[in-house]
Amino acid sequence: MWGLTCSWFKFVMSQIALLKDRRFVPLFVAQALGGLNDSIFRNALIVLATYGLGTSEGLPPGQVAAIATGLFILPYFLFSTLAGQVADKFDKAIVARLLKLCEVALVVLGAIAFALSSVPMLLGVLFLLGTQSTFLSPVKFAILPQHLETRELIAGNALIEAGTFLAILFGSIIGSLFIDPANRGLVVSAIMIAAAIGGYLASRAIPPAPSVTSGIKIEANVIFATWRMLRYARQNGAVFWGILGIAWFWTLGGLFVSQLAPFTKFAIGGDQTAVTLYLAIFSIGIGAGSLLCNRLLHGAINVRFVPLAILGMSVFAAELWLATRATPAPDGLTSGFALLATVPGARVAVALLLLAACAGLFSVPLYALVQSRSADEVRSRTIAAGNIVIALFMVTGAVVTTTLLKAGWSPQQVFVAAAALNVPVALLLHNRLRAHTP
Repeated sequence: MWGLTCSWFKFVMSQIALLKDRRFVPLFVAQALGGLNDSIFRNALIVLATYGLGTSEGLPPGQVAAIATGLFILPYFLFSTLAGQVADKFDKAIVARLLKLCEVALVVLGAIAFALSSVPMLLGVLFLLGTQSTFLSPVKFAILPQHLETRELIAGNALIEAGTFLAILFGSIIGSLFIDPANRGLVVSAIMIAAAIGGYLASRAIPPAPSVTSGIKIEANVIFATWRMLRYARQNGAVFWGILGIAWFWTLGGLFVSQLAPFTKFAIGGDQTAVTLYLAIFSIGIGAGSLLCNRLLHGAINVRFVPLAILGMSVFAAELWLATRATPAPDGLTSGFALLATVPGARVAVALLLLAACAGLFSVPLYALVQSRSADEVRSRTIAAGNIVIALFMVTGAVVTTTLLKAGWSPQQVFVAAAALNVPVALLLHNRLRAHTP
């Protein structure tokens, strides 16, 4: 027992050590606060439109959530290649600083849109925030190998992912609970502006990350540049299959998060507090799995746990269906903690926690693999090209999910289909990654 306690203490301290390191902390804080703002803004906008509290100017409230998701992802298709070129050409710390300064301006513009209660204007600001995130993505992932040693990449990626998912969780809660048309979104706006200023101040402390290819030309033909980077990634088998694995991770994550609310309400009779509680459990699971990854791999960039983790996701996704299979249709809605006291509610909570932990264990080594195997001079552009693949996967997954639901499938059946599809994906990734990594 004492040995286990000491082992876990060392594990926790190994994570905390990096959180006290100036090479890492400013980027971590800037990224977490950016993720918090994006999540606050999206959820506040959706609540404002869904409950008819804003001026939608002909936009059906039920379509605003889908439009908002699409507008946030669209910049990844349009600008990822340009973002990668900018990150490779200039000092990444300076680029991050300028982008965080842009975020301050954008959330001020968003505060004005909330004050006017104009949903179309809010959607426009959301598109601009998505554009800012598109340009920041290759910077934050490509800068890690410049500031951290190879043995620290797993821990760095684990902390970034854990921090991002927890920030998204808190942003969802803040955006949903504190948006109030009576004060014209004043509380939400104040929180976002404070977070944006905090993120900018943190970015000023990011150590320099000079370019090794400052002489590259920014290509106007983004289609050709994107194709060239994807072709490069295809020639580097480890990078290519790492990108595909990450894309699959985000596709599944989007599926489970998007269907969590209808699943909770219609399958086990949980109210909004239950949805929030399950979302918290899912986010904590992602963070725990991400941090556990560093413990299991001892800092080594190794993908041996990836197939096992993805198979674990299949098992626990199937458990979400099994936990509700024998449950009669609920007569009313139950609050979060009361639902946890029931057998189905507890089974769902455990399944979500373990599914998310497996997802964290699955994704972190793939991020580190892509970073470490990409050449220094094209790392940002490779990550940017990967972002396009990820966005394509996520949009395709959303379309397929929507089609299945319209055909009469329940969220539980969609989860089972994802679990079944996960098995051949796990086998394929196992074979391809083993062929390209020692």
